[in-house]
Amino acid sequence: MDMLMQNDSKGKQKLVIICSGGLGDVIRQAAVHQDKYEFIGFCDDKYQEMKQEERYFTAPIKQVELLRNEKDIFFFIAVGDCWIRKALYARLNLEDNRYATIIHPAAFVDTNVILGHGVGIMPQAIVHNGTSIGNHTIVNSASVIEHKNQIADFVSISPNTTLCGFVTVDSGTFIGVGSTVVQCLTIGSDTIIGAGSLVLKNIPPRSIAYGSPVVVVGSSDKYRLEIEDKKKGEKE
Repeated sequence: MDMLMQNDSKGKQKLVIICSGGLGDVIRQAAVHQDKYEFIGFCDDKYQEMKQEERYFTAPIKQVELLRNEKDIFFFIAVGDCWIRKALYARLNLEDNRYATIIHPAAFVDTNVILGHGVGIMPQAIVHNGTSIGNHTIVNSASVIEHKNQIADFVSISPNTTLCGFVTVDSGTFIGVGSTVVQCLTIGSDTIIGAGSLVLKNIPPRSIAYGSPVVVVGSSDKYRLEIEDKKKGEKE
């Protein structure tokens, strides 16, 4: 653990990002701009052991078991897939207050917005008055979240998405890039809304829906099973 102490935090809280893909890099840069956290490392299972790079470390996810004992270290799960993000949260088994909320300074978040733990809000995103955003939800660049929306845990809102007022998005739902959801609608849990969709009606849980106007075309459960079967086939 000595390598962690080499970082000069200058009063900032230390940040470890879980998963080092594209979103991990985006979150790292957003944290740099936010100037609240000092990024110290990535934990990802593509790494076999803990290794010190020039300015940060890389390590397998199991390293979190040791890092959790350092009370000034906070974590962020940087995975775009809602279901994988939720699975990693369960695997890590950290207290909610150990997760950082990252807000890029180029975003606008109104003063009476309620944010959960582990939330990421990217540049040019707008979150208006009275909105509530649950734990481990990602609001991507240039998205507009209008007044009094209720967004649950583990939601992914893609770039250039608009949620009009009084929209409810239940847990584990993914909304694709450039989509629009009109006011006073509910999108059920574990649902996938395809890119560029115009949502004019309530969408039931565990659906796949896309189009303008949106049409429910299948089950997200079936889609997930097909993806898992494909992954198993590739490994065999």
